[in-house]
Amino acid sequence: MICSKQLKTLILFTFAVISSHFAYGQELEMEDIFDMYPLDSISLKKACNDKDFSLVNIQEDHWIFSYTFRSNNKKEISFLRTFPKDTTASKHLQYHFLSYKSYNKLRKQIRENGFTFTREQKKDYGSVAYSREYYRNDVFEIALEEQLHQGPHSFTLMLYKIPDVERRKE
Repeated sequence: MICSKQLKTLILFTFAVISSHFAYGQELEMEDIFDMYPLDSISLKKACNDKDFSLVNIQEDHWIFSYTFRSNNKKEISFLRTFPKDTTASKHLQYHFLSYKSYNKLRKQIRENGFTFTREQKKDYGSVAYSREYYRNDVFEIALEEQLHQGPHSFTLMLYKIPDVERRKE
């Protein structure tokens, strides 16, 4: 017969194993975002599959293809990556999530990766308000957005390359 202490340990161990299994694919780190930014569409699909994200939408317009991926475990976590038809144009990556803890973690990781805070922008559109913080290094700009509305707040991290023309001005 198992004593209560052994039962408690067994339950905690089982919970830890199950939690670690389902935590995979839940959130992306800055390292993941930087790794996914330069990939072609085939490599990106494989990397997303490895992170337990599925391709849920492909859109095309006159300028770009947009691929949207969603976490298989947490449907509110997704990201969009653009593939410009003009290969000299800048790619964009947008990562959408709901966790304030992830927001703070990403803010810290942005600075740890050598990005400098440049400005903050706040907009109010009536029922929805946005607060964006912009960060830059020599090559990229990141906009970290918090959408303020009733109910749970949502967050978006946008990563894009600074155009060469703009970098030459500095």
